[in-house]
Amino acid sequence: MLALADKDGYTTPAVPALSSICGITMAQADDAIAILSAPDPYSRTKDYEGRRIEAKGDGWKILNYEKYRDMCGPKGADRAEYFRDYRAKKRAEAKAVNEAVKFNQS
Repeated sequence: MLALADKDGYTTPAVPALSSICGITMAQADDAIAILSAPDPYSRTKDYEGRRIEAKGDGWKILNYEKYRDMCGPKGADRAEYFRDYRAKKRAEAKAVNEAVKFNQS
């Protein structure tokens, strides 16, 4: 769910999609959602009684999303921008290789 979440921590895949993405059965996905939605008295994060997700509209809100987002990079880091730049760099490299191959074949 963390990998699928938007910048605000919302994610909307249906349970069948989650089970497929995670490589688990639908029953296991249902169990995981129930566990993540339930209070956890042993959680180190006492916010939301230890719950990790909450049903919202047609998906879920990852309640401690900001904590995990901040662990992955500097505050405000935009992963989408990083990947746009990365893909543009790879396209430019591929174009340069293709042009070199065409030049050598001439």
